[in-house]
Amino acid sequence: MNKLCAVLVAVIAVSAIGVASAEIPKDVRIGYIFDSDWAEGVEGRVLAQMAIAEFNEYLDTIGADWTFSVSYEDAKSQGSIAVEKIQTFNSIGVDLLLGVAYSSHVQSAIRYIDANDLLVISHGSQAASLEIDDSVFRLVPSDSNQAPAINKMLSDAGIEALITVVRGDAWGDGLVGSVVDGFNGTKVETGFRYNPEATEFSAEVSLLDADIGKLIDEYGADKVGVLYVGSDEFLPMIQSMKLYENIPNVRWFSSNIQAQKNYFVDDPTASKFAADTQFTVTRSITTADNHIKDAIDAKYMDMYNATISTYGYAAYDSVWLLGTTILQTQSVDTNTLTDAIPHVAFRMLGSSGSLELTEYGDLATANYEIWQISDGAWMRLGAEN
Repeated sequence: MNKLCAVLVAVIAVSAIGVASAEIPKDVRIGYIFDSDWAEGVEGRVLAQMAIAEFNEYLDTIGADWTFSVSYEDAKSQGSIAVEKIQTFNSIGVDLLLGVAYSSHVQSAIRYIDANDLLVISHGSQAASLEIDDSVFRLVPSDSNQAPAINKMLSDAGIEALITVVRGDAWGDGLVGSVVDGFNGTKVETGFRYNPEATEFSAEVSLLDADIGKLIDEYGADKVGVLYVGSDEFLPMIQSMKLYENIPNVRWFSSNIQAQKNYFVDDPTASKFAADTQFTVTRSITTADNHIKDAIDAKYMDMYNATISTYGYAAYDSVWLLGTTILQTQSVDTNTLTDAIPHVAFRMLGSSGSLELTEYGDLATANYEIWQISDGAWMRLGAEN
């Protein structure tokens, strides 16, 4: 057994060492749904693959008579495809699902998931609207915790007039709505709400620049802020903004999805945009330093020369949480596992730190830091719990 696997085994207490149960088939099949056009989606798949290999090695070490096997399917950031993949997995008897990172995909599939007794552990869904009693567990904190942190960030920056640019899905609409509800400034305007599948934004950006200009005339540039809530489509959007006058003259803010994105360092246009706008974001901190995190950080850096995002840690931990719960219950019945997961998670340490869940099955730890691009690199400004 390698050093990393030994480290992980040390923190998990199981009662079934060397015991095979008739309830657990020799091949426990998992369906993993990822999104190839989202950087953290690809990263999550890689971390899940790493965790599955290590967990299977652990099962061999303790003499268990079963292993995980996994099939990967790409939803391509489209809710209809995600639902189709979930239905396909169910049709072939695979009812243990990981990945499913987008809140809009979970929302689209939730009735099907519950009606068919499927179990989902998501490594990316954050929408507050999904704080519901279901069989979907989310190893990231709900955005009901992030909205106050964003509002504190805006308040500290002295923003009185806010204009929003939002990805039009369950997550984007939900987070922006919560921020707007708690905003302490004077005015909020909708810049534009866009289709998540859009790739061209020139018309919307032109109107946004005009709207920002009006707010500058009314409040002054230092009192106007733009809140962007979206994913990797921000980069082509920024490319469309570079010729406009008002857009770079006000502060821009965003959520933890944009935290530490490499394109703000590597892409010249995005880097200039970040510098001009003092681009500032919240960053969720769910990873306390521990030996599990240290071990996979070192392994991932050695393999890919890169650091791991919050979502990558969550993808890795989802495998170990599912596997440990199967060992503890000696069952792959989804209803049994759904009942047991909160109890196992409460006593479990993962790469994200404590895996304790809320009553709705979301990661309970929810702390945020404030980060900004400075001199071409991400810099931590402060923390907001």
